[in-house]
Amino acid sequence: MRKLMVLALLMTWASVTSATNPATEAYNKGNKAYKEANFTAAYEAYSEAVTLDSTQATLWFNLGNAAFKTGRLAESILCFERSLKLNPQLENAQKNLEIAVKQRIDKIKVSPSEKWSLGWQNMLTGIGANTFGIIALVALLLSLIGWFARAYINAKALQATLSVALLVVFGTSAFFGIKAHRIISNYPYAIVMEPKADVYTAPNGENISFVLHEGTRVEVNKVDGDWAEIALADGKVGWMKLAWMERV
Repeated sequence: MRKLMVLALLMTWASVTSATNPATEAYNKGNKAYKEANFTAAYEAYSEAVTLDSTQATLWFNLGNAAFKTGRLAESILCFERSLKLNPQLENAQKNLEIAVKQRIDKIKVSPSEKWSLGWQNMLTGIGANTFGIIALVALLLSLIGWFARAYINAKALQATLSVALLVVFGTSAFFGIKAHRIISNYPYAIVMEPKADVYTAPNGENISFVLHEGTRVEVNKVDGDWAEIALADGKVGWMKLAWMERV
């Protein structure tokens, strides 16, 4: 028996409050159909909702659930990935992604360097550029307050040390915030959507290097016309048709 997916729907949508909003109506329609175990109708409704508003992690999460229940493995993985891209702290999406990934044909072993890189990226995006920005701003303000208040402080050496430390926190947080923003803005990952996709040694469709299957995540290094150079977590590199994948 396959492990049952954690399919708890997130029934609140904090950023949308209007009951007449078309995306909200489609979302509610999908929730109703899903509760009634009409997964095809739920999939169609959630698909309409993300077409109207693609910025909500909850919508992508629910569409991923419906896609999984209707046998759309690659699409379910893509949806969970997009949900986590928007909200890296959405635990249910992470759990469901892990369950869906186990159903893939391709079992990619992550290299130590890639594991470190992915961990670093997940840490930065999990905290988020906005959080780093707030930390940087608070540190800068406290440093400036301490600097202007130095005339009223007897322990000037301590004040100077704290101001420098806060400036270091400001600089570090600003740096990490910029990195996190760039990772999300230039997100390099895509999901293989074809049941079977040949990967070639060059962008010409001549020599097959290896074969991938639906649901596998690849990193897009560069694009050349209709082709993309992709890299796997185990270090393999090759060329694949852009039409065979969808960007996260």
